[in-house]
Amino acid sequence: MTQRILLVGAGAVGQVFAYHLQRGGADIAMYVRPKYVEECSKGFDLFELGVTHKPRGPLRLDDIEVFSSPDELDGRAFDQVWLCVSSTGIQGGWLDEFLSKIGDATLVSLQPGPTDAAFITARYPAERVIHGLIGFIAYTAPLPGERFPGEGMAFWLPPLSPSPMGSESVEQARLDAVTKLLERGGLATKQDRQIANKSVFPTALLSPFLLALELEDWKLGRVRGSTWLTAASEATREACEVMSAQVGQPAPAMLASQRPWMLRALLGVAPKVMPLPLETYLEYHFTKVGDQTRTTIATYLELADEHHVETPNLRALHDALVTR
Repeated sequence: MTQRILLVGAGAVGQVFAYHLQRGGADIAMYVRPKYVEECSKGFDLFELGVTHKPRGPLRLDDIEVFSSPDELDGRAFDQVWLCVSSTGIQGGWLDEFLSKIGDATLVSLQPGPTDAAFITARYPAERVIHGLIGFIAYTAPLPGERFPGEGMAFWLPPLSPSPMGSESVEQARLDAVTKLLERGGLATKQDRQIANKSVFPTALLSPFLLALELEDWKLGRVRGSTWLTAASEATREACEVMSAQVGQPAPAMLASQRPWMLRALLGVAPKVMPLPLETYLEYHFTKVGDQTRTTIATYLELADEHHVETPNLRALHDALVTR
């Protein structure tokens, strides 16, 4: 039986997942703000990036049913509903009414914030919720100064980087339906029932680094030689300690043991091997979702007080950006 899937949000994440779910055989619908209905109804062009090949595309995402209000969902049935919006995007009071309209659909949550999983399962039965991590990079192309064969959504599926999906409570049949669709559509996944807790740690690594990068005006060369990179490295360990206390499990050894020289080495290598202008992408994407990063850092600081964890470097980064 064909799966009917509703994706909330038609940005980079929503388009890439929708494309692969459709390739896997699903019927696709999107739930967006009214001002985006016409654009979504026309479909989208996507381009797949690769280290060893030029961008492939345009790859078309068509035949999309579009909704823009909860009332339009009355009488409609979906097998899966995907929340493809930021951590701040699920706030604002709209989610409760929306969830009341989706029956017993499997809910796939992709929000990376430290308390997002709990926020979702407080509003929807845990046995129907799958938490996921995004194992790809996507952005609206071309970026400023980027040479590109057209306009659309560019995405890169890094080798050996599947998108983990799972939860402790979700029914196995629901989890299988999600991962098998994505695999048929060409997007690698892996099932991991502990992903809700594990997913908080990569964010703990990324968020302090983003603050350091913004403090150096998004210049990779500048941040590599900056004292803010050292502060970010220490702040990562502080954030990991906070989240270990919050979820009751240790941080991955790789994150807990990282040091500034490792970050400097990574920043030197990554722009040379990635098939996109990394510096431009980081500024473009994380400026766009800057409210999510700031909310995440503020949450770390609140949880640190709650769990009596010292976070001098995390607070220094936060305060420097606020007073900048």
